[in-house]
Amino acid sequence: MHKIKILSCGLLFLANPSLSYASEGVTSSYSREAATEEVPQMRSPVSTEAKDLQGQAPLIAFPDIPAEKLQKQGDANFLWLMSDNSTQNVQAEVQLSPLQAPPTQLHNLETANQLPKGAVQLEAGFLQVLPTDGSVSGTGLQTYQLNLDWGITDNFQIGFTGDIFDDYLKCPVRSECPFFATISYGTKLKYKILNQNSWAVGIAGAFQLLHISSDTGIFKNSPNQPFFNVKPVGALQLPITYKASPNLQLHFTPGVVFFPDKVAGGDFFGTFFNIGTGFTWQTSRRVNLFANIQTPLGPGGNTFIAKDRSITRKLLWTVGIDYTLNPKIGAEVYATNSYGATPTTGLLGFIPDGDDLLLGVRFKHVIDLGQGYAANFSNIPRTTLAYRDRTLLFDGLTLSTASTLSTGNYQFRGGLGTHGSSSFALAYGLTEDSQLELSVDQFASSDRFSEDDISGPGIKIGGAIKLKFFDQARGDGVTLSTKLAGISETALQEGGINGTLYAELPITYQFNSQTAISINPKGAFFGSTRRIGIGIGINQAIADWLQFIGEFTPILDGERSTWATGLRLLPSSRFGLDIFATNAIGQSGLGTLNAEPDGTNFGFSLIWGI
Repeated sequence: MHKIKILSCGLLFLANPSLSYASEGVTSSYSREAATEEVPQMRSPVSTEAKDLQGQAPLIAFPDIPAEKLQKQGDANFLWLMSDNSTQNVQAEVQLSPLQAPPTQLHNLETANQLPKGAVQLEAGFLQVLPTDGSVSGTGLQTYQLNLDWGITDNFQIGFTGDIFDDYLKCPVRSECPFFATISYGTKLKYKILNQNSWAVGIAGAFQLLHISSDTGIFKNSPNQPFFNVKPVGALQLPITYKASPNLQLHFTPGVVFFPDKVAGGDFFGTFFNIGTGFTWQTSRRVNLFANIQTPLGPGGNTFIAKDRSITRKLLWTVGIDYTLNPKIGAEVYATNSYGATPTTGLLGFIPDGDDLLLGVRFKHVIDLGQGYAANFSNIPRTTLAYRDRTLLFDGLTLSTASTLSTGNYQFRGGLGTHGSSSFALAYGLTEDSQLELSVDQFASSDRFSEDDISGPGIKIGGAIKLKFFDQARGDGVTLSTKLAGISETALQEGGINGTLYAELPITYQFNSQTAISINPKGAFFGSTRRIGIGIGINQAIADWLQFIGEFTPILDGERSTWATGLRLLPSSRFGLDIFATNAIGQSGLGTLNAEPDGTNFGFSLIWGI
């Protein structure tokens, strides 16, 4: 799973950082000419110490943009999405983000919607075969994807697209499964031919290179020997979108896909015509439901059948939900039976047979290149955090914090412990409610655990994204976020590199300016192993410069529970020193869900924010 390492490192390039730390006031970048109304600044319900220097900040009303202007950005029918019943002021200076307009693509179905001029949208995600079983190792079978689109004009956009799959294909006997890899990448173009009140028509094309390799014969090549090929592939589509109502769009996309007829002497997918149909239903300004089907017509096919190594045609389907966290970032979750995520590989059935159920997750980030997109749907600048709130931006000892860094802020953590444990973590605030993370870990006593407990004994490197949905400092009842991580071994095991998928749901409630409790359901998954626990923690401020931390995580599958306790020294809100004891073998991911066979680990960590 070396691709997890590549993607985790690539997470940190997503934005253009400006260095500041949460302990400094956040300066609003909105236009001075914007209509504002002076109101008392919202204060954290628990921040009452003298170091709380919150003052007053302008409340910028959410824009009520005229239909003519919204039409230029994509579609006047979606004006209703931008209204807010509690808003009285008008601020036309705030430009709508592409995430606040109808989607330009539904997984593998192009729509006739376009990015506005100057907009740049980055997407990254993966497709995961469900369920995993004993025939696959590590995190199972995934296709990873990356897309970047740029609106040159309101009617013309260009982009880069790519995906990668390298795993042992699913088969009844694990030792007999062939290794198979594809890497596709290239450019795509899209031009809007027609845009009327109810109809939009475009033309989209993609040109890619497809790298194909295997350690044995997969297609009808003979003899069955390893092979590696690089072939050009492409697609040409004519997306048509009908705007049935302000919140419903219907899509019809005929096209043709070009693959080689032969690969390594065996039959391949060839050229086939395809018809895609689907719909998008915007149920609120945050939620968009969608579904589509793809029908291959031939003469080639879109599905490889393992039994007789033939190429056939199968219907592809996708159903999902698109959630916009704020105008700059959103997430898409969907189910499908397709193989890839580019305009070409997305129209293939999963290899082999096209019968597997896959779960897809795609994160979308709109890069602000001076457009001045709103930081949140209310367009209220983030408050200056109190001293106590800034110290709660740090993770616990084995539990993640529910808070996220401010845009452009960094946080570093490095630590050492007994029994050979060590850790390093880097976090970056991507938007006001999201952050990216990179981690490197060596678990304690890892050579004493079986392959059923951990994915491997070596150094682990991973990347994660955290999205915050509720914030107690903004008046919500609790602070709640979700964290998703992909973690890879760095050493080969049985001819491959294993990995782990890790998910955590941090929930934090502050009783007062001294006491905060956390409840963190979390789970780690690799191969047939499922390790799930519910972390419970307390952070007690003894003084401004000293905190007590206690954490306990019962493991639900009957394994030993993990615990951690320690003191955090805080010379300032941007620097901390942890001294702790724990029976967990690591401070992140799967390491927090495995207990030492015997004894206790002691260690320290340094935390620094800039």
